[in-house]
Amino acid sequence: MGFFQILAGLAVGAVTALKIALGAAVLAFIVGLLLALIQVFWGGRWTRLLIAAYVEWMRNVPALAHLFLLYFGLAAVGSHEPVSSGHHGLGFGGGSRPLRGIFRRFPDVTRGAA
Repeated sequence: MGFFQILAGLAVGAVTALKIALGAAVLAFIVGLLLALIQVFWGGRWTRLLIAAYVEWMRNVPALAHLFLLYFGLAAVGSHEPVSSGHHGLGFGGGSRPLRGIFRRFPDVTRGAA
């Protein structure tokens, strides 16, 4: 195996890692934004409790455990797509940090006017 063949294999791996990272970042932003919007603007007591439980679960269970569950769980069901397992596992984990701090900066009057 030559140097350039090894380099080509590493390049394929780097591209796959970038795909997973970008997909997970986009999914994490969307999930975090939706959780923050629900919690700040429409959140009743039970909604906030469910979001808090989701956030605590995702923060306290290691990301690798989520990746294993998704990777092998989806394979058992019949949908075996490694890149999509990485997107979902890392994206939902990253999305467990709601962006509610952005909306907490606005006074209640401003939020009520919107």
